[in-house]
Amino acid sequence: MYPWSGEFRIGNPDSCVAVATLSCRIDLPEERVAIWGEIRTENIGVEKVVANVISNPNIRRLIIWGVDVKGHRSGDALKALNENGIDAANRVLGSSGALPYIENIDSDAVARYAEQIQIVDMIGNTSMDDLNDAIEENITDCPPPMDEPYIAIKIEKAGAKGITVDDSIAVHATLIMDPYGETGPLEAS
Repeated sequence: MYPWSGEFRIGNPDSCVAVATLSCRIDLPEERVAIWGEIRTENIGVEKVVANVISNPNIRRLIIWGVDVKGHRSGDALKALNENGIDAANRVLGSSGALPYIENIDSDAVARYAEQIQIVDMIGNTSMDDLNDAIEENITDCPPPMDEPYIAIKIEKAGAKGITVDDSIAVHATLIMDPYGETGPLEAS
């Protein structure tokens, strides 16, 4: 269901809550949360979160919890993107991260993210009790699902030295890395 792989766990797809845990891995109640995981970068990391949360129309709240990564400020970038969007150069407006540029999802996906997702700002909070309380509070007070999933990015199989995305890691919309650490362009098959 989620189009862009990453360091996240999938719970209940019918839940309206997703959690970005910033720089730490935690366990959450799978029956209460749709998807959760860590995010470290203010560019590709943010793009992955956005692409994945808007692909599930049930997700209406994104809790950003934990300590923001110094320099990258990925939580700050998620918030700023939701509140302010991007400029003509694809820079996240109002973000204080080092390189908050959105290059792999288009402005329609950014607009959908702003429309679909309400941010619950818990940046700096590391209390699991507070996080669990926020999950419960937001589950009981969620708007109805959006009409349809929005697929912001679809990485197709492609050849680079005979490798497909299935046996390599997509590190960017236009670049793959094979199991031996060599990179090559992501070309349409």
